[in-house]
Amino acid sequence: MPDGYTAIFALFALVVIISFFLIRVSRSLALREEEDDGKPGIFTRFRRRDDFFVVDGTGKTILMQAVAQGFVDGVDHVLVKASVEAVNSATDDGTTALHCAIAPGNPAIVSKLLAFGAQPNVADHDGRTPLWLAAHKEDARIAALLLDYKADPNCRVGKSRLTPLMAAAKNGRIEVVHLLLDRGADPRLVSEDGRTAAHFARENFKANMVEQVTDNQKLAQMLLRLEAGLKPGA
Repeated sequence: MPDGYTAIFALFALVVIISFFLIRVSRSLALREEEDDGKPGIFTRFRRRDDFFVVDGTGKTILMQAVAQGFVDGVDHVLVKASVEAVNSATDDGTTALHCAIAPGNPAIVSKLLAFGAQPNVADHDGRTPLWLAAHKEDARIAALLLDYKADPNCRVGKSRLTPLMAAAKNGRIEVVHLLLDRGADPRLVSEDGRTAAHFARENFKANMVEQVTDNQKLAQMLLRLEAGLKPGA
């Protein structure tokens, strides 16, 4: 197939996919409005409370689906009729739309949710906040957005009591570590087993020695900065 026809076919396929999603959302809006009028709708069997476009028994919403897929146009379409309460709706395990936005790593979607009123410090049932999840990623842009909206850089997660700084140091997320330190993360905090972020960074440095000198230097600089924060008066 000539290149021109290939491009046209690809564009047509994209339009069909987007149209299908928008039609599905529009129908869901209409069906939800029917429920609000007292008429039965397809979501009735899933309703446990005033959830927003619930699509399964766990409380997952159409907004969460669009967010998880990184579908910006779909998110915009759903937010037109959303409320702050709906955006902060959670599944049975405490997952919100903002939690779902971390994995695909789309800053535009995260920014839209935060501007709409998504709560950055809500934890799922494992204690994970969106910032804690973002600390595992190499890209610091989403972590910065969350911090702009007052996400707590010193939140704790689970029995291990790990902070976002510890999680980033443990995974060698150099850019995120520096960002968190700049924005108020406390390097003196310790996990349940007594380790600081510097301990995790040291373990990562030893386990991931690489041939590239530049990478070694960056990891070493991250470790030195964390250890400097442990000194009295730091």
